[in-house]
Amino acid sequence: MISKTAPEDWRFVNARSVRVNGKRCSERDARVALASTSVGVVSVTLGGDVTDQEFEFSFRIANSKDLAGVDQRLTELIEGRSLTISAIDSFIIRTEKFETARYYRDGLANYFYGVLARERSSESGLVRSSTDVDAYKHRFDDAVERLGKFDRPTAEAICGLVAFHYNQFDLALRKTRSPRIARVARRFASLLGATPDTSTPRLEIDKSSLDYVLSDTEIERIITWCAIPLDGCSSQIVDEIERSLSDIPATDALKLRVIAAEHHLAAGEPARGMDHLMHLRHARALEGWCAWYRERAGNMST
Repeated sequence: MISKTAPEDWRFVNARSVRVNGKRCSERDARVALASTSVGVVSVTLGGDVTDQEFEFSFRIANSKDLAGVDQRLTELIEGRSLTISAIDSFIIRTEKFETARYYRDGLANYFYGVLARERSSESGLVRSSTDVDAYKHRFDDAVERLGKFDRPTAEAICGLVAFHYNQFDLALRKTRSPRIARVARRFASLLGATPDTSTPRLEIDKSSLDYVLSDTEIERIITWCAIPLDGCSSQIVDEIERSLSDIPATDALKLRVIAAEHHLAAGEPARGMDHLMHLRHARALEGWCAWYRERAGNMST
């Protein structure tokens, strides 16, 4: 558990006796003991008519002081402007004293380890290979699992960045602490919903914003490409996108193929866009968009 509970949140049903950490006590005292625990494991044994039942509850309730301490060390890591294994390890060591916030700290660390792997840093130990092309995703998944439990700006920004990478656009567009991500995600949500959207997402870069300081070079490149005008006038950029597709994770390639196809349609070359649809034909999330694209392409030829 990572959030505080009250004694009345706990109930014991059909228990003739209660033991907390091996010591017999009243139900009232057991509820108080559980509600007052912030860190550690509490063992509860419920005695019944026939047999006993044993439970273990793990508590990781971070206090605000420890969370603020981790965030301060995170700021120092970011200001160092060098993301390496050594820098992340130093961040972990320097936050050890913030004991109640270790769950939060570990989520941050795993996100940064994943970033190193995604950028193919030889230091990460998670470099994509032919046998495990998505090794970095394990780090991202763990980071989101942990950070999603915290209502903190950094946690929300990271969850927004990962949601966008995973093409979870409905989730990413709600992450207002990642404004650029939210704007680009809204474009994809419109396209996948077969809703015309001729606007171009505004990507003013605020170098102090969380979605900028927590991103990496690959994320920045994908965001920029996904925000190009879809008016048929971005041929050079789309050529660059298409040359890069074979070397980009499948989740990002999906986004870029949608963008490239929309560009070709706007440029009056729907056949070139259909080539991208062939690569996306098995993506269930894109079925509506693919049908809408074919309809628009057909209208151009009539």
